[in-house]
Amino acid sequence: MHGDSTNTTSFTSVAFAFSENSESTSDIKLVEIWPDAATGSNSAEQVPTKVEYTKPEMKWGYDVQDGAIPGSKPLEWFKLLLQGRDASLPVSQNSSSHAGGRATAVSEVNELLDGLNISPWETAEEETPEEETPEEETPEKETKKILDELNITTVTLIADFLRKIKETTLATIKRTYWMQSEIGAKTVWILTVPAIWKDAAKNSMIRAARKAGLGERGVDFELISEPECGATYALNVIQPNDLSVFPSFLDHSAGWTDW
Repeated sequence: MHGDSTNTTSFTSVAFAFSENSESTSDIKLVEIWPDAATGSNSAEQVPTKVEYTKPEMKWGYDVQDGAIPGSKPLEWFKLLLQGRDASLPVSQNSSSHAGGRATAVSEVNELLDGLNISPWETAEEETPEEETPEEETPEKETKKILDELNITTVTLIADFLRKIKETTLATIKRTYWMQSEIGAKTVWILTVPAIWKDAAKNSMIRAARKAGLGERGVDFELISEPECGATYALNVIQPNDLSVFPSFLDHSAGWTDW
């Protein structure tokens, strides 16, 4: 049994197939029943990538209604937080470490200027200070602030979301392949990630997957780049074909374009 979870910035979808029947794309099915999704919703094949930490339990997906509860703080676009920072640390610790690094660099530059008998202010006399532009507020920046207030790491947030995805997917698989589920068929998870992600971001996703109960990478789950996933599907749907060796493809979706 293979389950492919595609986690985009704003929505998540899951496709699955029983490995004995997965040669044909017609055997690949989608999770189309999500908790609290409206009947007949045109987004039935996907669920909003949103989380809200409320008491007594966490809300996620369609259960998160923007503005439904005064003062509520839904978390979204959090996949973007894995790239470019240590997602295993709270936001405040990341910020303070960067600030400390900048302070050290400034101190070293001032010591060098003192040795050359140059004032740091003299080097900037003719420069016109630029007006500071207010930093634009974005969903992921708002999520950063909320995570800092809650003292929750990005890895924990993504693990909590993946755990809910896992529970819903396994329930759907059991309804679809009830006989194979009864005999204990093994489930292997494939998680798609952006092609531009560095190793640090991938490692954070691996930690989140383990924490969500998906098992161990290489045994129970694997990562695959989003364009690679799209290209693999495209090659399957155009069978049979007479493609030449080393053909060129343009893989385009709402979030990326890859050759």
